[in-house]
Amino acid sequence: NDPKSYYLTVDLTVISTTDNGIIVKGDGVTIDLNGFSLTGPGKGVGTGIGILIQSNFNVTIKNGMVRRFGSHGIVDAVGSITTVGHRVVNVISRENGGHGISLTNGNNGGGHALVRESWAAANTLDGIKVGTGSKVIGSTSVANTGIGISGLDDLVVSESTLRNNATGGIVSGKGSNLTGNVVANNGGNGIATSTAATISGNTLKGNSGAGIITGSGSLIKGNVVKENTGNGIHASFIAYVEENMVADNLGTAIFTQLFSVVSNNNVHGGISGIRVGDSSRVLNNHVYGVNPLGTAQEAGIVIGGGTQVSGNNLRENGWAQIYVPGTISFIEDNTMSYSVANGRVGVKITGTGNYYAGNRSHGAAPDYEVNNITNTDGGGNVSF
Repeated sequence: NDPKSYYLTVDLTVISTTDNGIIVKGDGVTIDLNGFSLTGPGKGVGTGIGILIQSNFNVTIKNGMVRRFGSHGIVDAVGSITTVGHRVVNVISRENGGHGISLTNGNNGGGHALVRESWAAANTLDGIKVGTGSKVIGSTSVANTGIGISGLDDLVVSESTLRNNATGGIVSGKGSNLTGNVVANNGGNGIATSTAATISGNTLKGNSGAGIITGSGSLIKGNVVKENTGNGIHASFIAYVEENMVADNLGTAIFTQLFSVVSNNNVHGGISGIRVGDSSRVLNNHVYGVNPLGTAQEAGIVIGGGTQVSGNNLRENGWAQIYVPGTISFIEDNTMSYSVANGRVGVKITGTGNYYAGNRSHGAAPDYEVNNITNTDGGGNVSF
């Protein structure tokens, strides 16, 4: 109970299937495992917890291993009271029958926790689970049956690795900041967030859902998104998708809803390259090798109404380089070349009231296919 430091001097093994390894009841306590291990009777065997925190504030667990308990490795649980500021540093939590590390007070509002330089592996539920305003830094979560890292609102995850988790890499609430992480080969989505997230500098590869899926008002910038089974990037409305490299995902490379900006991305492969909702802007992107089978209504760029498409470079995309099924959009100063086969169109406009000008197209059949007289050729559209 005292706010002091306690440390192990030997490895400890708990044989009972119902006993917990260590129970912390005082605020401000530090448990230093001192390089030793705390081992339970077996993963999923009984109900014991490795370290049970029953304190409200500022407990630190550090420097050791917690493994093979029937329930969770490390968990805070004090009923309906909010827990704040617990820390887990340089700890391995593996092969436990619940969460590896859980600092959410059972989702009762616990938060502002820190998990740093820790490792969660082969746990039955989530690897690392934290509450509102928490940070997970420089940590690894692999081969857990649940999610690699899950958190509530305002989660920060940086410089961490998430691999081979069964139901997702990172899942977070609104206002999260996810930066510099490697998220690979997870079941489900690589990163899934709620609204107003910042997702930058991450590498997402080989996840069985989308690479990134996020709510409205989010910034998605500077990520490498490759070889995911779903869409590469799937964003809601008012999204800013900038400077990403998105390659060889099986769904649409970049999908956003209305009022979004998609700019300066490098896109290769996928069923469609960039697909945006109404009143969006698609600017200065490079889109190559999309829709090689020529599936109808899939193209290098597909837009909703009232959208600006300018300064993009498109090459060898199937069915059409730019497809405009909506109304009142502006298609200007794009370059399109080397369409992959006859019957592939440069700019295909089936909607009404659109304006196109200053575009350059090579090798399409035809370069410009405009199906309604209400669309306006502003001049300078070149076939070469």
